Amino acid sequence: MTDDLSILWVCIPLALAVGGTLFAFAKIEGELPSLAGVVGKTRRKIEGRDSVLQFSQDTLLELGEAAEIVMGTMRAFGLSIKDTDRIVDNMTKAYNSSPQTMGELKESLTFVSAQAAATGLSLEETATLLGTMANNARKASIAGTGLRRNLIDLQDRIEKEVTNG
Repeated sequence: MTDDLSILWVCIPLALAVGGTLFAFAKIEGELPSLAGVVGKTRRKIEGRDSVLQFSQDTLLELGEAAEIVMGTMRAFGLSIKDTDRIVDNMTKAYNSSPQTMGELKESLTFVSAQAAATGLSLEETATLLGTMANNARKASIAGTGLRRNLIDLQDRIEKEVTNG
């Protein structure tokens, strides 16, 4: 069911943005019978629609890709739909304050977000670090992998210190 909601969260705003309706979207997708069960849950997901549409326009991303970045970031950092504005603001800030493309930022996050969240870094701290790395010619997988490795090393050192007293 979660995957269905994620797909709807991406597709419904797209259908609405191009003048479609939920009924037309559901009929085209052959999902009308199952749509009734998820519409209530999906309404919450549509809350972030305007932010994602603006994010797409500001960063010149396709709407589906913008929604994918927001959803991936949301999952990685354990955030909710209520954090959509926060996610969009931080991704846009990291994008605008460094020489990286949104694709490079997305790739960096793919490599580091799980470890950053596990280490206790916030989305804001992680985005700032990736922006700083991009300003120093470390982008995409190099930045994500490098930051992930540093976080793992730091965590290992802390665990050794705690263990050795």
